[in-house]
Amino acid sequence: YYEKAFALYDTLPMFRDSDTRAEACRKAVYDRGVALADGGNYEQAANLMDMMCMEYDEYPDSGEKSQYYAGCYEMQEGNYDLAYGYFIGLEDYMDAPTRAQEALNTMYAKGEECYAEGLYADAYEYLMEGINVLSRLNEKMFEAYIVGGAVRDILLNKDFNDIDIC
Repeated sequence: YYEKAFALYDTLPMFRDSDTRAEACRKAVYDRGVALADGGNYEQAANLMDMMCMEYDEYPDSGEKSQYYAGCYEMQEGNYDLAYGYFIGLEDYMDAPTRAQEALNTMYAKGEECYAEGLYADAYEYLMEGINVLSRLNEKMFEAYIVGGAVRDILLNKDFNDIDIC
């Protein structure tokens, strides 16, 4: 409702205090997004912050909050490679670097669990997610490589024990 209210106020400047009301509505939407995230509803929080950064530039951290909350949502959903992609782009924002490392560690831990249980196809999926992460690191001008025995084993179509990233 907030979104509709401040859109209406923005289009009706005939109200004497419409700027004040519009700003109050924008602040309410921003605050609602923060409250949703505080309650663990990261998907809706990310959507609200995304709207704020696209429509209004009065809240300069709404873009970062949108990206951060989207990363938190992907972590909740178990999409660790997507979460990592969101967090790695926020180098100095809140605890994003820690969350990026957490996503990467979780991804590899899940792969190792699957491998240990003989679920090689699932372990392979986690490996592929790791490769996607490496691609994202390279796109951001970081150098990262899979090294060690995993490279040999992948090329020889053998089962691998672990993945080393350098």
